[in-house]
Amino acid sequence: MPLGNAATSLLAVAMMACFGSYARADSKPACGAVSADGRFAAALLDAQGLDLEILLPDGTAHETHLAHEFASALCWLSFDRQGQNLGVAVRMFDKGKTQLRLAVFDTHADKWINSFDVNPEPDFPFPVRFQGFLGDSSNLVVTGFANGTYHKPEKSAVRVAVFSLDGRLIEPVLTRDIPGSYFNWDVDFADVGHNRLWFNQTPLFCPLGSATLTGPFIAGPTVEKSVLGGLACDLLESNAFPDDKTLLGASVRSDNTWVWRVDLSNGDGEKLELPEDPRGGFVRWNQYQISGEHLPVSPDGQICAVARAVVSWNALDQPNFKSGSVFVMQVRPLRLISILRPSKDYDLVALAVDHRNGQITVLNHRRGGGWKLVPVPPDSFR
Repeated sequence: MPLGNAATSLLAVAMMACFGSYARADSKPACGAVSADGRFAAALLDAQGLDLEILLPDGTAHETHLAHEFASALCWLSFDRQGQNLGVAVRMFDKGKTQLRLAVFDTHADKWINSFDVNPEPDFPFPVRFQGFLGDSSNLVVTGFANGTYHKPEKSAVRVAVFSLDGRLIEPVLTRDIPGSYFNWDVDFADVGHNRLWFNQTPLFCPLGSATLTGPFIAGPTVEKSVLGGLACDLLESNAFPDDKTLLGASVRSDNTWVWRVDLSNGDGEKLELPEDPRGGFVRWNQYQISGEHLPVSPDGQICAVARAVVSWNALDQPNFKSGSVFVMQVRPLRLISILRPSKDYDLVALAVDHRNGQITVLNHRRGGGWKLVPVPPDSFR
């Protein structure tokens, strides 16, 4: 369903990657992002490239295409804070090698202004990631592991490159050494909006440390094991950074799903266990996994959305992969506002959330079901 037929103005999370958890074999990537001035971008990948649709605040939509010649598996979108430039990234595979194609779309002029490739070797061994725009700037950040450091705590290091809109390196590629850290690259630890890199530490992951992502090394806030019973400094599954003093996360522990918030200014926080999905007649137990590396957060930092994939096991220990629910959460105080359950069994591939003028709106894309705007009753937020 084209967005232009379903939406008016929308303001939501600044960056969104595709969802891959428990996805079916025929599921194809999608991603979405919304600018601070209410421009929504939605992208779908297929064999020919990336189809991009921009929804303007007045409800009109513009469509464009970015071709690529190799197989692709992931996409990322990110607006700069001014809302004009949209960074588009596709991870492509060719003959056993991976590379990242970056492109920039000017949403005001409605045109592509550049496209260039970031090859993973020698500076960016697999996996390489597009992190978004650095702070308030129009510079794009790409990260990857330094050679020989993946899952090696004694010499962990991350390579960080900052590109201008025309594809030039702003400065030489930075190697950020984090000795004694343990990176789990299944999770995105870079808070590019606040120039911060988070990392678990050995031997048991706690405390959760941080440092500047670019520029001189400056140690940042830490999260100790005593905070929330160690939940917040365990290996993260999905996280978000509403501001430079707040850390959000969601994870599954012993088949229980937890959402938590840490207030970095005082080292305190809250945690909340999410309810189980309905089991049905022959389901013995449900196995859960958080979908997506980033928790979508509204621009005001007050609302987040947690997507959870489900595998239901019957009495014969046979799995049934199902599309899970979306939990709409209030960030402070932490509480569950609403549960959005899919009307059909479609895979969730992209998600965004908006909160303004007392109204919460969730936008999601499910494979086979298209994009859909779901308003949450305003009186449920308090």
